[in-house]
Amino acid sequence: MTCIETISLILSLLALMLSLVTFWYVSLRKGKVTVENPVSFKSFGSPGKKERIPIRLPLVISNTGSKTKILSRLSLVEKDNARIFNYSAFLDDVTKLDEDKRSPPKPIILPSFSSTLVYIEFQSDEIVFEFTDKPVEFILQSKINSSKKEVIIGNLRLQVPSELIKQINQEMIMVENTSHKKGDM
Repeated sequence: MTCIETISLILSLLALMLSLVTFWYVSLRKGKVTVENPVSFKSFGSPGKKERIPIRLPLVISNTGSKTKILSRLSLVEKDNARIFNYSAFLDDVTKLDEDKRSPPKPIILPSFSSTLVYIEFQSDEIVFEFTDKPVEFILQSKINSSKKEVIIGNLRLQVPSELIKQINQEMIMVENTSHKKGDM
């Protein structure tokens, strides 16, 4: 084998390896689903009320994989009390946060290599929940595609500004999430 033939063979094998790696990366790589801590949220606590507690969250959910993922049965689980907030409504228009333009829960479709902003409402079956000056830690979990078990997507931390704690425990208001930091994931 001559030098040119050897170089040609090496270049051909490198091109084949590059093609296989590219095919894997673009078509077969699983990746994962992640969520960012929200900058704001809308909710109310319920000291003495007999209503189910809603928490409305604008969430940026990302798919780092090459396959479309479908999220269903989303839920928030409070870390300290294991209280569960179930996905109860999909809010149709993210720009109108104060209106009650809602749809029944529907699966969230995440195309490959993308991020999606969704505005969804979770509700607790319990009627007692009160915001305090401490942040509330949640785990966001969901079934992905047709899996039988729920997978943890991420951790969320919600905190109400201290001057709004009394108000949010009496009425539904939008607040800035004071535990949100730039670059949180």
